[in-house]
Amino acid sequence: MANSRRAHRHPTRLPVIARCPLRHVGHRPVLRHATITASTPMTAVEELMNRAQLIDAVAAATGLPRAQVEATLSATLTQVRGAVASGDKVQLPGFGTFEPRERGARTARHPSTGAPLQLAATRAVGFKVGATFKQEVADSVTAKTPTKAAAEKTPAKATTSKSTAAKKAAKK
Repeated sequence: MANSRRAHRHPTRLPVIARCPLRHVGHRPVLRHATITASTPMTAVEELMNRAQLIDAVAAATGLPRAQVEATLSATLTQVRGAVASGDKVQLPGFGTFEPRERGARTARHPSTGAPLQLAATRAVGFKVGATFKQEVADSVTAKTPTKAAAEKTPAKATTSKSTAAKKAAKK
């Protein structure tokens, strides 16, 4: 039965993981990322900056030793996590606000059977992006997209050919 099911799959459908910006290391997919320095602008949406790269970038930008930047970042994140876990808001002007959010109890549906499930109330972390940060991201995206004037300057491709003209004549 398994072989017959495999034969009926559509040949052009790819697994979701094959369409994502991933590369495979061994048997597991890994997100691609670029090496980030202090002078590298973060403009690509699909690029990923990890903790070590963030520490290196901050150390290069400030001139502080890497160990000191790492200790400062760890302490900052620990304080933010602790404050939000205790129910406080943490507001960083120009960057955003971390806050605990309450999710009420609700009834959901089991995806396979459709049976109703009762989900308990939970508490989650919310983040609201600051206006300055939001504007910087919006400006970087609009700078990358081509303008309408640039699109008008590109010449249109001529699509008429003998076969196309013959097909149109045959339809009439």
